Amino acid sequence: MKAGDVFRFSGIADIHVWMIISDPRRDASKVLMVNFTSWEPHLDQACILDIGAHPFIVQRTVVNFARAKLVTDTQLEWLRTHGRLQLLDLLPATLLTKIRAAAMQSLTLPLELADVLIDQELVE
Repeated sequence: MKAGDVFRFSGIADIHVWMIISDPRRDASKVLMVNFTSWEPHLDQACILDIGAHPFIVQRTVVNFARAKLVTDTQLEWLRTHGRLQLLDLLPATLLTKIRAAAMQSLTLPLELADVLIDQELVE
């Protein structure tokens, strides 16, 4: 898997679209993924996306930093090779950069997960 990959889980009760915002090539043991969720005023507003920011986004959306997950590339590759991941359109580079920057402004992303982006030198 690679930075900017966007996917849904197949056969798992999770309707969200997830994306990889760290760089598995820099550290395959620490892959940070976050999901899109519908905009609500009580959710973290660090990264609000409007219709068209990605082909998946058809309504106002936020990046749900509160539900960020740290996994390994091996885990994701296992899911992919076993048909449990449905790959979607890759994040445009500008959107990936925006999401990473917003992660540093998020009030809900756990600090140890923000450190993954810092340690991989993906944010300032």
